[in-house]
Order: sequence, then C-alpha cells, then structure tokens
Amino acid sequence: MSDNKEKIITTNESGSINYANDVLAKIAALATDEVVGVLGISGGGLSDMLGVKNRGIHVTLEENTAVIDINIIVEYGKKLHVVSNAVQDSIKKAIESMTSLKVIAVNVNVSSIHVEKPKEVEEEKQPKK
Repeated sequence: MSDNKEKIITTNESGSINYANDVLAKIAALATDEVVGVLGISGGGLSDMLGVKNRGIHVTLEENTAVIDINIIVEYGKKLHVVSNAVQDSIKKAIESMTSLKVIAVNVNVSSIHVEKPKEVEEEKQPKK
C-alpha cells in the first residue's frame, strides 16, 4: 500500500477533498475481495516473507486521476484473464463511485496461483493418535 502520509487533494467550488492513499488502497482491496477466484493480495518477495499485509497495492496519483497496481493470488483452475478483468472492473467501479477520482488504469499482476489440497490428502498426513 502507498505511504499513509501521501494524500490526494481534489478541489471543487466548495473547497478541497483529501484522500489518503491508504484509503484508496483499502477500497481497492475490498473490491478485490469480492471477486470470485481471487484468494488474496500479494506484496511479493520480502513483504510476503515478513508478513506485511496489504503491500500488494500501489496507488499513483496525478491531478484528479488514479492508477492502481495490484498483485493478486488466484485460485488454481480459474481463467486468469477473466479473474484479472473482473478485478480491474471491480476496483475501477468502487473507487470512482466512492470518490471524485477518475481511475485511468488498474494494472493487475497475477503473482501466484494457489492449489487447494484435497482434505483426504491432508488427513493422511496427520499423525494418528
């Protein structure tokens, strides 16, 4: 996620509106959670190893526009392009409906896929008591 100190400032005839980058990243994360086939957001590399949460989203701002970069983990067997397109649509719709910003791009990086092991395999590995 972007630095919490950075803010987006938009102005209108009544004054200005400030959005912290973390607010936009949180909106993007929540919108992504709603997409079927997405198992999580990945910060990748060091941030995953250190357990840093929500580092897989980067917000870039210019004027009244935003570009969102996001790293996702997709469920094995899902069509990656379909899931990625759904993430793009969900994030764009959420940010534009909740703020006065125009999202000009949502760049999705599928950083991993996750294979769910069948329960029988997991149970066989458990020691018998």
